[in-house]
Amino acid sequence: MLGCMGRRVVHVVTSDRLLRRALLAQLRQAPEFVLPECGNTDDPEATDVVVSTTSDCPEGRVAEFTKDGVSVVVLAAIPRNDECRRYRSAGASAYIPMTADGVSLLKEIREAVS
Repeated sequence: MLGCMGRRVVHVVTSDRLLRRALLAQLRQAPEFVLPECGNTDDPEATDVVVSTTSDCPEGRVAEFTKDGVSVVVLAAIPRNDECRRYRSAGASAYIPMTADGVSLLKEIREAVS
């Protein structure tokens, strides 16, 4: 769903509280993204974006999200070519190394979901 003034709704799906806080802080800096007010990450709608990690979002879950029209950006702590291919085959919009700093991460997310 498009949020206020056509901005993309972004859900952060991770069990790591520190990573979640860091990602939310970065995403709040992007005026084209809106975060769900209630923090609900369980039920993204078509046109929403999910940002998650390989440990929190296996390829099968990516496929479930993308069949419903959700864009998925996967963050990889240890990027691997074979894993990247599997996630891309499952429909992930991007497979991004977690080494990306805040600016480059936002840039890569923007490019992946535009």
